[in-house]
Amino acid sequence: MGNAFGKWVGLQYGGGVADDVDPEWRARRLRYSGWRRLVRWEFWPTLPIYLPLAPVFLWCALRYRSLMVVTVVNPGMPSGGFVDDSKSDILEKLRPSGRIADFLVISDTLDAGEQEVLLDGFLAKLEKPYPVVLKPEMGERGRGVLIARSREECLEYLRAAECSTILQEHVAGVEYGVFYERAPEEEKGKITGITLKGKTEVTGDGKSSLEKLILGDERAVCLAPLFLEMHAESLERVLEEGEVFALNKLGTHSQGSLFLDAGDLWTEELEEAVDEASRHFEGFYLGRYDVRVASAEEFQRGEGWKIVELNGVTSEPTHMYDPKHSVWYAWKTLAAQWCRAYRYGAQNRARGHEPLSLATLWKRVREHSARL
Repeated sequence: MGNAFGKWVGLQYGGGVADDVDPEWRARRLRYSGWRRLVRWEFWPTLPIYLPLAPVFLWCALRYRSLMVVTVVNPGMPSGGFVDDSKSDILEKLRPSGRIADFLVISDTLDAGEQEVLLDGFLAKLEKPYPVVLKPEMGERGRGVLIARSREECLEYLRAAECSTILQEHVAGVEYGVFYERAPEEEKGKITGITLKGKTEVTGDGKSSLEKLILGDERAVCLAPLFLEMHAESLERVLEEGEVFALNKLGTHSQGSLFLDAGDLWTEELEEAVDEASRHFEGFYLGRYDVRVASAEEFQRGEGWKIVELNGVTSEPTHMYDPKHSVWYAWKTLAAQWCRAYRYGAQNRARGHEPLSLATLWKRVREHSARL
C-alpha cells in the first residue's frame, strides 16, 4: 500500500500523544476513519468522482468537434481556468466592480527590505491590519494559505515563499462559494449554485483531550489523519466544558471545511449584483466566486460581499458536497455543468477564440504541477 493511499484510508497515521486515549481504541477509530472515507463519497479523491464522467466528455467532444474547445469557455483566462491562471490578474480585472477584497502582490524576487516596505505600506491602508491573508500567486485547494495575526508571521511567510505572494485583507464574516454562468450570446448571467462554507468543530467536555474529541466525533473522525496532523501540538490539550474548537482553518473542502448547499439564499438582488460584478471581467462566462460577507441577510440583499477569489472552468459547484447529496446528484450536477461549458466554449470559438491544443495544455499542467 502506497504512503498516499495508506494515509488516505486512515491506516498510516501512527501519532497519538494524549494520555486519555487508549491505543487500541485509537487504532479502531482510525480504521473506522478510513472506512468512512471509503463509503462517504464526499471524501473520495478526484479520480473516482470524475472517471464516471468520461462518456460525458467524449460525447461533448464529438458534438462540438473538439475535446479542447472547453479551454475557451473563459477567453479572459489563459486556459479558460485550467492552469496558469494568475490570481492577482483575475482579481485586478474585477477591481472596477468595487467588490474585491483589497490585495497586493509581493514578488519573491525582491529583497527582504523591499518586501517589508510593501508589507507595511499595505497594512497601513487597512482599517484593521490583522488578521491578514497570505497565499501563493499560483496555489490551489488552499495550499500555502496562511491567516497571519502578526507582522512576524507575515515576514516569516515571505522569507520562505518560493513564488510571488498575494497579501490580502481578511474579510470578517461568513464565506460562500457562488457558481456563476452566462452563455456568450445571453445578456444576463445566473447563479447556478451557492455553498455555505462551514467549520468542522468539536466541543469540549472539560475532561477529554482534543485528540479524543476528534476521534470520537462522527464527522471529525472522517478526516482524523488530517486533523491529528494539523493540530499535532494541541492534541493533549483538554478543552473546557462547552468550548468550541474549529478544526479547519480555511474554507477549503480538502482542508476539512464543511460544505452546505445554500441555494435557498438565492435572491434576484443577489443574482443581479453577481452578474453586474462579472460584467467587469471581459471574457468571463463560467466559474465560482469565493466571497465573504458579514451576514446572510446582507448577502441576500446583494450588499457588503467581497470577492476573495475567482476560479474558472475547473472550479466545482461545491454545493454538491453537502452531506445530504448523493454521489448520483454530484455526477448529474457535474455532467450538466460540463455540457454547458462545452457549449459556451463552442460559442466563443465561433467568435474567433482559438482553443489550446492538447499538447499545449498538457505542457502547462506539467509545468504548473512542478511548481506546486
